[in-house]
Amino acid sequence: MIRAKKNKIIKSFLLLGSSAIGAIGISSIVFNSRSKSDIQDKQTIGPRNAEPKLSDKIFVIIKPEYNAPNDTNLISEEIETTIEFKEGQTVIGEPIKIKTKTKEEFKYDISKFIPEGYMLVPETYPKGTEIILTAGQVNSIFIQKIKKVVKTTFRFIDKETNQEVGNPLILDLDTIENFDLKKYLPSGFKLPDDNQNPSYTKGEVNDILVEQIHKQYETILFFKLKNTTEELIRREKVVTIDDQKVNPANFIPDGYEFEPQNLQPQSFDNLKPGGHYTFFIKKTKVKHQTQLKFVYQNEQIGPLKTIITYGDTEITIEQINQRKPEKYQISPSFTQANIQLDRINIIPLDKIRQMDQTKLIYKDKNDKLIKELTVTKYEDETFDASQYLPSEYQFASSNATTNVVRGRVDNTNTYIVELINQPVTPPEPEPQPQPTPEPTPEPEPEPVQPEEKDKNIPSITTSSEEEIKRIIAQGGKKIDIHSVKGDTKASTIQNIKAKALENQKIAKQREKVSAIRSIISKLSDPNYKFNADDLARFYQPEGKDPEVIRRVLENMAKYLNGAKLKDLNWSSAFPINDSLTAEDHKRIFKAQMEATLENAEEYYKKGMVLNWAVIDPSNPYPTWGFADPNDNPVYQNQKKINKARAFAYDGKNSEYGRTGGDLGAGKYPGWKDTVLTDRKYGSSKRVTQAGNRQFITGDGIEVRKYTAERGNEAGRAQPDQIVAFMDASNPTAVNKIIDLLRKNTEITGLFISNIGTKDKNQDISEILRQLPPQIDKLTLFYDTEFMTGLSYLKNRHFKQVELGTTINNQDDNLGDETRTEYIHGWGIDPIVFQHTDFVAHDWTATKGWDNYRTHDVQYGPIQFNIIRPSKGSTLEEVKKGFDMVLRTHAGWAIFNGVWGDGGYPIKIDLSETQFKSLRGINLENYKFRVIKLPSQGTTFDLDISEIKDSQYTAILSNWGPPDKPKILFGDPRTTKVHLRGNKNDFGSNWIAQWQAFIEGISNVGTIKTIIVDDEIVKGALLASGTLRSLKIMTQQEADNGSGLDFD
Repeated sequence: MIRAKKNKIIKSFLLLGSSAIGAIGISSIVFNSRSKSDIQDKQTIGPRNAEPKLSDKIFVIIKPEYNAPNDTNLISEEIETTIEFKEGQTVIGEPIKIKTKTKEEFKYDISKFIPEGYMLVPETYPKGTEIILTAGQVNSIFIQKIKKVVKTTFRFIDKETNQEVGNPLILDLDTIENFDLKKYLPSGFKLPDDNQNPSYTKGEVNDILVEQIHKQYETILFFKLKNTTEELIRREKVVTIDDQKVNPANFIPDGYEFEPQNLQPQSFDNLKPGGHYTFFIKKTKVKHQTQLKFVYQNEQIGPLKTIITYGDTEITIEQINQRKPEKYQISPSFTQANIQLDRINIIPLDKIRQMDQTKLIYKDKNDKLIKELTVTKYEDETFDASQYLPSEYQFASSNATTNVVRGRVDNTNTYIVELINQPVTPPEPEPQPQPTPEPTPEPEPEPVQPEEKDKNIPSITTSSEEEIKRIIAQGGKKIDIHSVKGDTKASTIQNIKAKALENQKIAKQREKVSAIRSIISKLSDPNYKFNADDLARFYQPEGKDPEVIRRVLENMAKYLNGAKLKDLNWSSAFPINDSLTAEDHKRIFKAQMEATLENAEEYYKKGMVLNWAVIDPSNPYPTWGFADPNDNPVYQNQKKINKARAFAYDGKNSEYGRTGGDLGAGKYPGWKDTVLTDRKYGSSKRVTQAGNRQFITGDGIEVRKYTAERGNEAGRAQPDQIVAFMDASNPTAVNKIIDLLRKNTEITGLFISNIGTKDKNQDISEILRQLPPQIDKLTLFYDTEFMTGLSYLKNRHFKQVELGTTINNQDDNLGDETRTEYIHGWGIDPIVFQHTDFVAHDWTATKGWDNYRTHDVQYGPIQFNIIRPSKGSTLEEVKKGFDMVLRTHAGWAIFNGVWGDGGYPIKIDLSETQFKSLRGINLENYKFRVIKLPSQGTTFDLDISEIKDSQYTAILSNWGPPDKPKILFGDPRTTKVHLRGNKNDFGSNWIAQWQAFIEGISNVGTIKTIIVDDEIVKGALLASGTLRSLKIMTQQEADNGSGLDFD
């Protein structure tokens, strides 16, 4: 037992020894590691002494199986740490518990414990799944659901080659906010214009069509004449793509060729796209073969005659006269303007009445000459020798014959005559001496009375009389004014086949027609008075207040019975004759209503009804309009007009034009405008003053951006547009506008308002002359009829021009100065629009039936009834201007005058030009009621040679009362006309032109005297039977009797 105990003690010592040795080994390892990590770093190199020592943090653990019976082991301490996963505040799954030996924070990889389908919140745990945990506590780990990533692939396919371009694009669309495919397109490509928003499917491969981006250039070519003014013939905008070449030869105007290279500002080759280039051109001298077919009473007289000309050389009437058949003259209806090159021209002829001269000699039986004269007569006029017997003589019986041999001026026609009562003379007795009586005073001899002649033929020599007759014979015939009727322009509004009215609507229209005819049947009764009840049976404007209509009808009845509008406290929308009597109204009512109702049944078939567009007591007369607006060709035409604008519109209500309010405010249907406040545009503010007139304060310039609205497809095809608005009454704006436009080339439109508002003589010529080339839209509002500067537009290209006013926009004054409501008269030179694509003209009366009582400013387009060529205009420009009005732009409303579609301005003002007649202008058969000619001082000079081709007959037409054709002059002091020239200057067919000239000046009344250079001219004018009450005298007579003339 003792031995056992000893063995046990020995074993214990051995175990303790081995434990000590293990502890010493571990301590050595720790010492070495510390010496390397801590101590070695802090001590210098050298000998070190250290005692072995166990670290406080090392626990020596003896497994129980090695324990001695009396050993007590050190028990290790375990700490339990809990991990819970949260999505927001919600715990996901069961908590995870782990045991550690540390009481401090420790790093732990929790990836294997994260619930399935979840991930750590990246923003909270940017370093991944190794999380620092606090031992012995509950650690909350925040997680979120794993999103399923859906990848969408885009492949880009070239629309032209059908080949893939660029690299496929693979995107997680859920991670991209406001995804825009256009931002990811391959470089140099774009989406096709017809598919700007292609569809695609998320998570799949999508093929997207693209097309290559081509760089577009706009090159401007100017074709000009090489003259002092460098007149612009054409401005051509050429659009090219990428490296496409511009060949100016492809765009030269027809009928022109280039000047030589040495006269050109640049070469014809290698033009850089996007530039502006000028080329000088000249008209190509083309050979023209023009044939003349002479026709008399629908039968050709003689063979065709050919005239060869080159270039622009005109064929003159004289050339035609040289080729006409003998014994014929050209009809007065044919003028030089009727000649068309390279065609067969019908030349109407009149027969010339040939004259002959016959000498008659009367002698007595003693061969004493009693009378000798030469008779000039037309060949178709008969006469005999007895008509010219000397007074108190008769033929002697010894005459072999008293016949006359016509055309002989020798002694062939000699006749023996004798006194009718021959006195028997007794022989005289020798005279008896007589006392000398007082002399009886001899009576004064009576003056010899000349033979009575035509009172229009002056007392001149026989040879002069024959010259006068020749001039008259060649002069043609006068015109019956009352039988002349001019042409109207063909309508540019296309007809629409409308459906006929329904029977019920026809019955209602027939009731109105019957009511009108009932009134007409009563008009023959002198006691009949118009009354409101009768008028109400037919006068039924739709959609109007019945009480208002009743008041209108009561005033209408009074007016038609002879009352004055001013006495009814009513003014008409338009100038009217307020002096008509009740009988005048009855006559007018009958005539106008019968004309309106004449074809009523035909109108029903066209779907038309009676309507009254204007509510006015002075106008009971209806017009025919379409019951269904879709049948109205005017509406359809307006839709076409709205599409043609620079601000195109084809949306809702596109059958209507713009209102006056739209015009004045610069509003365009289908377009949204925004005022731009960028500092570079200056600082201004639009204000509205009393009377609704708008001004722009500050710099006087406002800039707006226009964007087409949804639903306006025509407008959306156009780009956004920027327009500068300028207040012409603001001096700062006038001074700054050109500089602003030059610096900001994105501005492509200019709207100038209040021109002449504060100064009726305001001149904006310099602004219009200096407009930068990018300005292609121009609106001008003139508050003065003295419109300046427009001539500078004639060589500029514009997409759109618009002319408006706030004063009376219907004033055509010219020739009607007695109408006090007129001032000067709106006139337009058509040539200013020769390079303009479209002239906007949305009719609104500034003084109309709906606004005539207001004092507010009303905006409307200017109605031009006067063609007024500008100062310095060439004949070619004037001719082209008339051609635009009557033919090439006949459909433009600005050229319709006061009559609307099919109309044209019926007054011509040449007073600012050098032209004294309408010679050379192709007027066809259009008639013009008033012509104003240029004059300076008291005398208007006119060459006789100009009369025959003057086309003064354009004023001769049955204008109807009270209008009369008029010719007036630029200088109101002009009271005389001086015809310069002699008998050889008249030419043929001058009488009708002279008749028209006299008719025109006589209806004005300011011309009192016609002055000529010699007696023969004076005699010819008197013999023409056209002078009326005008005084005519030669220059010599004027010099002798008129005294001084202070021109």
